Amino acid sequence: RRPPRRRPPTPAALPRARAEPERLAAHGMRALRVARATGGDNTSLADADLEWLGRVAMVDPLRPRMKSLIRDLHAAGIDTVMITGDQSATAQAVAEELDLSGGRQLKILESTHLKGLDPELLGALAEETQVFARVTPAHKLEIVQALQRKGRVVGMTGDGINDGPALKAANVGIAMGSGQQDVARSVADVVIEDDNLATLLEAVSQGRTIYTNIRKSLHFLLSTNFSEIEVMLAGLALGLPQPLTAMQLLWINLLTDSALALALGVDPSVDDLIRRPPRQLND
Repeated sequence: RRPPRRRPPTPAALPRARAEPERLAAHGMRALRVARATGGDNTSLADADLEWLGRVAMVDPLRPRMKSLIRDLHAAGIDTVMITGDQSATAQAVAEELDLSGGRQLKILESTHLKGLDPELLGALAEETQVFARVTPAHKLEIVQALQRKGRVVGMTGDGINDGPALKAANVGIAMGSGQQDVARSVADVVIEDDNLATLLEAVSQGRTIYTNIRKSLHFLLSTNFSEIEVMLAGLALGLPQPLTAMQLLWINLLTDSALALALGVDPSVDDLIRRPPRQLND
């Protein structure tokens, strides 16, 4: 078999070759150019002539149900932001497929625009941006801190060593379970062992249910005990004998208050709880 004939690129082919990576990126692909060094064995790579061999395009397909998961997160009042090292065109294609902006105009910010940016301006941009492209670990940390300065509760997901600073700075650092980087797992507050981001939505639902049940139990206990206090104070104010003895109060608390409060504490979640807006920090 004869080796392929080498042909120099024609002037008309050069613009197409330069534009091809952008076209592939617009379809959510990562493009790599492949070349080999020509010259003697003692020639360093910096001094060698490179012979272009071709191009490789790779695509990382979305996991099943990711689009519906993003929609459910938006319905729960959770804003989603993509922070990636990919170029803008690739990130835009993935974000549009996920409907990351929730039907609004998708806003993308490259890391080149983050250099020397005022922290207040970065915070304002971070609140309106859904995709950050070409970012470094330092940029991830700056974005998380900028959102926190704006009063946002930030949950950061990641699985690599480059995500470590941002995971540690976030209000809730979430490490994915299949990641082999111990740094991400050690600094994270939560580790999703099944490596399924849908588990995050289930955790939010369970957390809201627990918080709601605690509030219901406290309201019940405070209201019932306050009525007992009113009865005792009214008896003392009217000069009547003690309305309830200590033993009676104890039995009331044990047989009625405790049992009903425990029942409220394990009350199942209501259907629309996950679709209610998140509570405020001071609530």
